Amino acid sequence: NIAVGLAFKLNRLFDEGDSVIIDDEPAIIVKIGIRTTIFSITKDDGTHIWRSVPNSRIPYLKLEKIIKS
Repeated sequence: NIAVGLAFKLNRLFDEGDSVIIDDEPAIIVKIGIRTTIFSITKDDGTHIWRSVPNSRIPYLKLEKIIKS
């Protein structure tokens, strides 16, 4: 987890505050930690959930960055 977390944090493709799509759900990266990454997901009813993902799982997620022009 720690090695993947550091690699993800140092990878400048994704940063805290970025809008992303994680497993087909819009989300915002809240925190990229050493062992886990926190995503904020807004549900259809307007509620927000925080999804904590162990960094060892990051390579297996469908994670896309939303680019606004």
